Amino acid sequence: MRWATPIAIAAGVIAFVGFGLDYLAGRESSNDSATSSAAGEARTQKDAAAMPAGPQLLSSGTDYSADNLVVAPPGSYSASGALESQNSPLAAPGLDSGGSSVAERDVLSRLREPTALQECLDAIAAENSGGAIYAQSVDFARFNGSPAVVVRFSAENGSWAWASGSKCGTGGDADTLGKSPVR
Repeated sequence: MRWATPIAIAAGVIAFVGFGLDYLAGRESSNDSATSSAAGEARTQKDAAAMPAGPQLLSSGTDYSADNLVVAPPGSYSASGALESQNSPLAAPGLDSGGSSVAERDVLSRLREPTALQECLDAIAAENSGGAIYAQSVDFARFNGSPAVVVRFSAENGSWAWASGSKCGTGGDADTLGKSPVR
C-alpha cells in the first residue's frame, strides 16, 4: 500500500507530460470534435488528390488485331514510365498524336466523357464475369480497322486486354470486338 501513492503520482506526471508534449507538438485535442473532424476531412481530401484518378488514357492510333491485342502500343510510355500526352505538339493537323484521323476520334468522342467511359467499363465487367475490373489503361485506337477503345484491366479471373466499339456501354452492352487474356 505504501507503493500505491508514488505509483499514482508517477502515472499522473507521465499523463501530464504526455498531454503537454502533445500540445507542444501542435496536435489537436480531442475536446474540439468539430475542428478535428474538419481537419480529418481536409487531410482525407488531400490524400485522395495524391492518388491516381483512374486508368491512364491513351490515343495511340494503333490498329489492334487478335494477334497483337495484348501488346502495349509502341511508344505509349515515356522513359520515366509515364504515359505521353495525347495532345502532342508535333501532331499533324487532322490527326491525333497516334495518327488516328479526327473523324475516328469523333466516333469515340462519347466514350471520352467520364460517365460514358464508366458505363463502358461496367459493361465490360459484366461481360467478363470476373467481378469488378481495375483498368490500367484505356487506348482510343482501332481494332481490325474499326474505331475502338482497348482497355487493359485486371479482375478476379486474371488480366485482360479488351477491344470495344463505339457503342460500348449503351444499353449495358460492351460492344466487344475482341478480347484476350494477358499472360
